[in-house]
Amino acid sequence: MKKKPNYASFTINDFICDEYFQDWILHPDEENEAFWNSWMSENPRQKETIKRAKDLLSDIRFKEHFPDDERVRKALAENLRMLDKASMPQQAEVRRMRFKNWVAAAVFIGVLILGYGSFNFWRNHARITVSTAYGEIKTIHLPDSSLITLNAHSTLSYPRYWNSKRIRQVWLNGEAFFEVKHLNKNIAHIVAGEHFIVHTKSLNVAVLGTSFDVNVNAGITKVMLKTGSVEIKFNKANQENIRLKPGDLVAYNAPENKLIKTTTDADVYIAWIDRKLILNGASVKEIAQYLHQFYGYTIIMKDPSIENKSMEGILELDTLPNILFVMSTALNIKIVQQGDTLIFEKNRE
Repeated sequence: MKKKPNYASFTINDFICDEYFQDWILHPDEENEAFWNSWMSENPRQKETIKRAKDLLSDIRFKEHFPDDERVRKALAENLRMLDKASMPQQAEVRRMRFKNWVAAAVFIGVLILGYGSFNFWRNHARITVSTAYGEIKTIHLPDSSLITLNAHSTLSYPRYWNSKRIRQVWLNGEAFFEVKHLNKNIAHIVAGEHFIVHTKSLNVAVLGTSFDVNVNAGITKVMLKTGSVEIKFNKANQENIRLKPGDLVAYNAPENKLIKTTTDADVYIAWIDRKLILNGASVKEIAQYLHQFYGYTIIMKDPSIENKSMEGILELDTLPNILFVMSTALNIKIVQQGDTLIFEKNRE
């Protein structure tokens, strides 16, 4: 593990340019929260410095554009030329101009240092964000050769610049199926870059290399393991971490802090990857919830008894009209589409 610097002598700029401090502000976790809270209690004189650095870092926004190397070299050469020119004043002004030159040089060097710190900060924390519309599924290839299938109406973010020495991390809202590249060669010696973490609002899924599904929807986060092993780490301190085995399905209701663990058929569960919904006695209520998540339609049940009807078979998710035709025929009900609303009602006798 990289040795941490002597933070006791750090200035505001030192903290802003420190990678471990940046991680704490932008991506807090149990480990860095514990370290910094403990360190501040032991170094109360630095609390105000840290507070100001934290406020500045939290407010920073960078444009994703930086000059290329040639432009940097030209700008540096031009500034040095101007400094050289300014260093040849008339004899009567030598002392005054020499002081100005030193000030100009100091300012210029300071700008270069700040610019490098800003670029380094941006490079470490810039992300690529991929989103899908309703009814759309995308495949994402990560730099480490991991494969992600992103379901409809979902968003995934991951670092723009992949660092093999740092933990592989992605951030998910919605649903995605992960096929994570296994990099570890020695289970007794695992380095940071071999870990892979999926961050969601209520929990984190930590793996080395495996395949699993994560679904974040309406306050409920579901994790289903297909192969390998994963560990789920909850953001709430009163929930213990749990480890899953293939076929396990965990549903966590964060607002109510409730956890349900069951087993399921993994291939059936992830059939959406092939744009299919496999129904093994699924209720109309369950199907309607999925259609709402996948297509974004509001569902209205005119007769509550319809919710309890069940279906068997396969629904192709290619076109909504076909789905509605199959459902209305199989269930002997009427489904009316009005704008972005689907109305389920009984057929009139």
